Amino acid sequence: MIADYVAAMPRKVPGFADLHRMAMLLLAERAPAAADMLVVGAGGGLELKAFAGAQPDWRLVGVDPSAAMLDLARRVLGPLGARVDLRQGFVDSAPLVVAHHSVSNGGEATTWLARSAAFAGGPGADVQRARLWAEKMAEHLPLLSADDEVAVQREAGFSGAALFYAGFSFRGWISRA
Repeated sequence: MIADYVAAMPRKVPGFADLHRMAMLLLAERAPAAADMLVVGAGGGLELKAFAGAQPDWRLVGVDPSAAMLDLARRVLGPLGARVDLRQGFVDSAPLVVAHHSVSNGGEATTWLARSAAFAGGPGADVQRARLWAEKMAEHLPLLSADDEVAVQREAGFSGAALFYAGFSFRGWISRA
């Protein structure tokens, strides 16, 4: 998984680069020009690279439990890595911008996951294979509806949860601690 991570993620998430740009813009709305930013689940370094490239005065801290993914982040960041402090570990709470597979309220998870899988397969994707992959994803992913997503964020101490991105089954949320 790690070997293919950098190439695979933009194929798997519709509008991947735009998702990073939107998250950066939302964070920039409330952050000073020379902000300190925490990226939780930063292994791989793709978000860090997007943020560092767009905001030269931001100081970034990336936290991830996987040493191998943090090694990948170092390689992905290249010279931008001088502005990023990578730390192996976990974070208990933080202001939140999150993106992951989710389902609409009352939506059929497998249908939307199959659409995401077909998108990841590129032009001419095998629709039947995408459907099988979606069934496996539905079995193993903790998919939440939009209402459940807001409830989980509220329970964790965040408020004002709002959807800012949706690409098939992949959705992005912002909320405040």
